[in-house]
Amino acid sequence: MRIGGVIAALGGVVVVIATFFEMLSVTLGLDAVRETTLSRTYFDTDNGKVVAALGVVIVVLALTTLVRPNPNFVVSVVMVASSVATVALALYDRIDLDGVTDELRTRLYHGNPAPGIVQASIGPALYVAMAGGLFATIGAVLAARETSER
Repeated sequence: MRIGGVIAALGGVVVVIATFFEMLSVTLGLDAVRETTLSRTYFDTDNGKVVAALGVVIVVLALTTLVRPNPNFVVSVVMVASSVATVALALYDRIDLDGVTDELRTRLYHGNPAPGIVQASIGPALYVAMAGGLFATIGAVLAARETSER
């Protein structure tokens, strides 16, 4: 059994699923009666689509390491690169969301930071994508080791 390929495939599946989780939820309003909530999944963004595509690449390559008796070492290298890129993109997007509440307040109220009127919360999508990417990276490295030992 090639455990590295299995771990990488599971990590890739987690990455793809994570892109459909909520990334950001913004609530505008003074009270519960007059408020509007908007939310976006990670797949709604351009980087989210790239991360989902990288997750599919990881799954396909991981399955290749399981099906082929002696997969090419390049397959493992591309799988590692895709996994690391997944983590990097999700981490970049998470850092980019840090100032979203202040930016929204500034845009909506022209510099008057009306506390309580704009509330933003970051959903689990980025965290789950990063975890899946790390899991896939570990699996890809193990798969590369298994390939080089043959």
